[in-house]
This record gives sequence, structure tokens and C-alpha cells, in this order.
Amino acid sequence: MLTCGENEGLNRMVQQRGSIKKYISGIIKLNEKEIFMNIGLALVFGVLYWLATNKLWYGTLHLVRQPLVLAVPIGLIMGNLGDAMKIGASLQMIYLGAIAPGGTLPADEALASCITIPVALAAGLEPDIAVTIAVPVGLLGVLLDNLK
Repeated sequence: MLTCGENEGLNRMVQQRGSIKKYISGIIKLNEKEIFMNIGLALVFGVLYWLATNKLWYGTLHLVRQPLVLAVPIGLIMGNLGDAMKIGASLQMIYLGAIAPGGTLPADEALASCITIPVALAAGLEPDIAVTIAVPVGLLGVLLDNLK
């Protein structure tokens, strides 16, 4: 038997799933100008990820790759700084205690932020749903980092 809080959570997840389906169906119906806009945003966020993981300035590497720091430029670019900071703060709580003993990353928080925050902002997702997207993306980032 579900409690009142669990029932509300399930209802919210069903509503979020509907907005994800609406977002995906909206992508399919994009015109040529919107496609180039999305490709441009993807390139900008790719450069932002490169800057965040760049080892040129090693002293600030661990500061710049944090989700809360990356949420500021992503929010400014996407035009929704408030929601970007909410999502970034939720992601920051996951990676707050993550350390890299011996140089091995437990998760790539920069990749998780650079992918999850724009997708969540474009789809209108809540921060708790964005966290469920960020965790596998961060683990995929570690896998890709080990392959290079």
C-alpha cells in the first residue's frame, strides 16, 4: 500500500515522463534553424566541458569541474539561471564527498553537468529527475576517460 507521499512522488514521475515524451517529439519536429541552434549549443557545451576538464590550470581543475560552478554558464547560455542553479545544486550534493584516491575518478561530474543540466532545462525536468540522468552519464564519463 502506498503512502500519501509515495503516491505524490509517483504522480510527479508520471507527469515528468509525459514532459520527456513531449520534448522528444518536439525534437523530431524541429525545423532547420532550430537544428543548427541545437548543434551550436552542443558545441558550446562541449567546449565548456573541455575547459572544465582541461589540465592547463591544475590548481583550479577541481573547482571548475564542479556541477554548481558549471551551472552558472550553462544557465546563462540557456537563459534560465535559477533552474540551472537548482539542478546544479542537486548534482553537487551527489559529488560533494567524491574524492579521487590515487588519481582514479569515481564519476565525471563535469560531463554529468554539461549533459544533464541543458537537457533538464530544455525538457523542463525537476532537479530530482535530473539527478537520475546525471548518475549514469557521470559513470559513462569515467569509462570514456579510461579509454583515452
